[in-house]
Amino acid sequence: ELRWLFHVPNGGSRNKIEGARLKAAVVKPGVPDIFLPVLRKPHIGLWVELKRPDMKKSKVSDDQNDWLAYLSQQGYDTAVCYGFEMARNRIIQYLEG
Repeated sequence: ELRWLFHVPNGGSRNKIEGARLKAAVVKPGVPDIFLPVLRKPHIGLWVELKRPDMKKSKVSDDQNDWLAYLSQQGYDTAVCYGFEMARNRIIQYLEG
């Protein structure tokens, strides 16, 4: 089922031209970084916001909080993970139900 896991390339710094192109392509700020579209009742998929391991320097933005709350209301499981290890463990936990 991990074959369905993918990254949403929303983050990073952009120059003005690239930013305008992405905006025209309907890129939305705050969309979580990783999506696993696999059903594990009661959830219909898992969205993960990935942050750097240093929790003091890595803050969740208002846009990110809004997306996570909305996705949760729609029936998805959501998580904020600080680093690869935490994300890997959370994905495994989700898949194991």
